[in-house]
Amino acid sequence: PGRSGHGRARHIRRSRIRRPDEVVAYRRMAAEAAEVTRRAREEAKGGIIEARQQAEEEIGAFRAEYPGRLRFGYRLDSEAAKRPFLVEAMWHDGRFT
Repeated sequence: PGRSGHGRARHIRRSRIRRPDEVVAYRRMAAEAAEVTRRAREEAKGGIIEARQQAEEEIGAFRAEYPGRLRFGYRLDSEAAKRPFLVEAMWHDGRFT
């Protein structure tokens, strides 16, 4: 009681002393890894920008052509516009109603 660390084994980890040429090699490896990471990030950013542009173009094309696909082939009774339905028109696009 009162003594810190009582009953615990104390382990001191000593770092191994490195030779200067090992330090230089580790620094070179770290610099190479940092450069590879930087290039990968740049490539990923470019891919993201390209994918966003392509998505915007595809969405724009879909929005432009979609109204032309709509077919208003359903005839509704005037009662459909009243409560509880409140339906004024129904259409389909060849895939969904």
